[in-house]
Amino acid sequence: MRRVTIIAALLVAAVLLLPGAAVASHYLLEDLDFVSAEERVLFEKEGVRASEDLLEQVSTPSQRAALAKKTGVTRERLRVLGDQVDLLQIRGIGPSMVRLIQAAGVQHAQALSQQSAETLHAAVLEANAREAISSKTPAVEMLANWIRQAARVPVRIRRR
Repeated sequence: MRRVTIIAALLVAAVLLLPGAAVASHYLLEDLDFVSAEERVLFEKEGVRASEDLLEQVSTPSQRAALAKKTGVTRERLRVLGDQVDLLQIRGIGPSMVRLIQAAGVQHAQALSQQSAETLHAAVLEANAREAISSKTPAVEMLANWIRQAARVPVRIRRR
């Protein structure tokens, strides 16, 4: 029995260490500073309580239209929120980094995957100097890691 437990633990560790798609960081809506308190109340009435829930509900234009009709939040705002929670799929990117990356001109994970780490670093530094979003900015190496992860993130937000 002990041997089975050890083998199972080793298998779990191996799976966790294998390179693959980025693992989403899930946040409660109340922990996302880019979701207003009013929006949060409207979303929670529809069962949307976390970033993953929101991502599932705004993936397609028809889903955004349906949620807009139920909540009164505009389709455009739902698309923006979808892009923000899309970036949260990347390990290491939290709400403040979402705002910083977007202020640097990169709106979603697919766009992030197309960036150069050095160019993005310069844009992030400029955006943070302009908007004072974060007390720390990501290093070029961290941005390169996020860019690599973004290339493996499944496209979940359809724009058309």
